[in-house]
Amino acid sequence: MPITGFRRMLALTATLLLAGCASYYMAPPGLTPDLAVSVLGSKEVKSPLQCDEYHLVWAVDGRLVKDAGARWDQPLLVAAGETHRLTLAYGCGGVSGSVTVEVNARPGSKLVVKGETVDPESSARLWLADAATGAVVGTPQPVRLSWFPSPPLPRPMDALAIKLVDQPVPPR
Repeated sequence: MPITGFRRMLALTATLLLAGCASYYMAPPGLTPDLAVSVLGSKEVKSPLQCDEYHLVWAVDGRLVKDAGARWDQPLLVAAGETHRLTLAYGCGGVSGSVTVEVNARPGSKLVVKGETVDPESSARLWLADAATGAVVGTPQPVRLSWFPSPPLPRPMDALAIKLVDQPVPPR
């Protein structure tokens, strides 16, 4: 293959790879909480000797939620009346895992991602709950935990550290 053909192939490959990186979930324009399903993450504070558990939405319909680990406590809006695949994620220290569930709720619904540890080294459960009543929506799903997840899953401590780097440094 001549050098020019190789360069074209390299440029095309780089373009395709970069295009895949920019595929974040974006709520439809004009979507408001009263017309949408609002999904909020949760955090279970443990003792000072244990890590805090984070339960959040990592992806919507296969598209990553930008800064999911840092925005777990902010509502995520998805269109109501449509079936969506939500990838729910569990993170506690260096251990994380995820499971995908389907949800189709009425406009104005408010859901919370909830979870519990089954075994701190290997398994947990995640589910959606009604924010007002706490009632479980669907069925709690088993989550396999890993120290080395693939694909990379949220580690809220990492996301918070990155968020701090983005802040302007005050002058001395």
